[in-house]
Amino acid sequence: MAELDTFTIEAGFLVFEDRNGRPCEVYAERCLLDGSDRPAVVHCVGGGQTVNRNDLLDWARKGFSSVSFDWQIGNYSNHDPEKKSRWPEGVVSQINYLRNEREAVLPLAVRAAGACIDWLLDSGRINPEGIGVTGISWGGYLAWLVSAYEPRVKAAVPVYGCGGQFDPRHPGQFRLHPDIAAIWRDKWDPFSIVDRYSKPVCYLSATNDFFGILPIANDLLNRLKVPCRRSWLPNCNHSISPGEDALGTAWLRHYLDGGPALPEEPALHPDGTIEADQSEEVLSTETWWTPALLDGDLGCWVRGHPGPGGTAAFGRVLYKDGFTMCTPLVFPSAEGETAPSNRQTVPSTYPDPVNGIGWNWGMGSTQFHTNWVRVETVAPGTTRLERDPGKDDDAPSFFLNQFAHPAWNTGRQEAVILDVRTDPPEMIEKTDVILSLRGNARVQEVRATLPLRDGKLELDLTTFPGLPELHTWRSVVRMEILMQTRAKAFFVGPLKRVND
Repeated sequence: MAELDTFTIEAGFLVFEDRNGRPCEVYAERCLLDGSDRPAVVHCVGGGQTVNRNDLLDWARKGFSSVSFDWQIGNYSNHDPEKKSRWPEGVVSQINYLRNEREAVLPLAVRAAGACIDWLLDSGRINPEGIGVTGISWGGYLAWLVSAYEPRVKAAVPVYGCGGQFDPRHPGQFRLHPDIAAIWRDKWDPFSIVDRYSKPVCYLSATNDFFGILPIANDLLNRLKVPCRRSWLPNCNHSISPGEDALGTAWLRHYLDGGPALPEEPALHPDGTIEADQSEEVLSTETWWTPALLDGDLGCWVRGHPGPGGTAAFGRVLYKDGFTMCTPLVFPSAEGETAPSNRQTVPSTYPDPVNGIGWNWGMGSTQFHTNWVRVETVAPGTTRLERDPGKDDDAPSFFLNQFAHPAWNTGRQEAVILDVRTDPPEMIEKTDVILSLRGNARVQEVRATLPLRDGKLELDLTTFPGLPELHTWRSVVRMEILMQTRAKAFFVGPLKRVND
């Protein structure tokens, strides 16, 4: 037990039996604020993760007691063997091939969340009407299930996870025995149990997330019959921004602790105008649209009114209190406003680099408690990305999604040249580049380590070993840049086509 200012952190194993009478011992930690009648959050960790005390401290700083538990199975470097949950023999990870329900960890994790709530309430410090649930990635998926099956939960903030793995639009299809697949569809897919949701839901994600596929998440939220809000970060993958963090926090504060009500969900009209609730001061609004097919996590989102060929759009509102809120997706082409077309003119330097540039956890945040990225257009064709100090454990990684934009990626170019410089200047001799290629059935990746000469990265397809036959630049839908550097800021762009 550790005393930290006005709260206490405790750790231990919670013991319970599953529905088959098998014993389960779940490692958990709780952070209790001083006083009584406190709101509390059950924090569900994501795939490959375990209890992280930073999560608990973050919720404490925001005014919530909290509890988190270890439910992942596998040998991960951040798992202390003395702090691993002890599941019944035969239970496997949720990503394994499952043959029967006795092997499944998800229903056990839901029961573990209930045991955590019991533990919170046993302290005598928690308001039983002020308990919420949140989670990241697979923890976000689990947060949906806990919200559906645990009656003591009063509000939910799932992040990234939204289910839909049986949907043909989802690139991560499950491999399950037919018997367990039927059970999973019926009991554990948020889409199948949508009628069980009686608690308000705030969903946070990114437009290009590989797990929370945007159109699937949008459909799920539109089917809810409870209050809901949404916010997604354009062009990013498995990352959120301070605006999403602030929205999720305000949501829980309202429903768990009597905080101010949030503005109503904004709406995007066919003429491109955004109708935003003015009960809170609006700092800015912007429309984002994409010309790409919404069939996975690849696409290029562009700021402005949907142009010819726009297949989907949404509005994003920034409020004075710091939270962002997005509209549901609208589909201009489906409504007959514009016909699909690839004839839109986009200059070869792509003047606003924010259109298409994105990142994942290598540059940004995959947790509420971690660091963020700041983006600034500093010159025509040049964007400055800066990550907060302290984010020095990973090689920075950012994406250029312009290749998914058919007006920019003509497929006729011989090569592309990208300017990449660090701030402060640092000698970088080489960098890794990953191209995502769209084929007939699935997306493939090819990788190359390339020299960086005078801050310029020149790419032609012959430099990528293993490039499948018949692939051209037209097949490329995303380029990822990974740099081995400790620099905190980067100047990215212009991105130019050669001999087009």
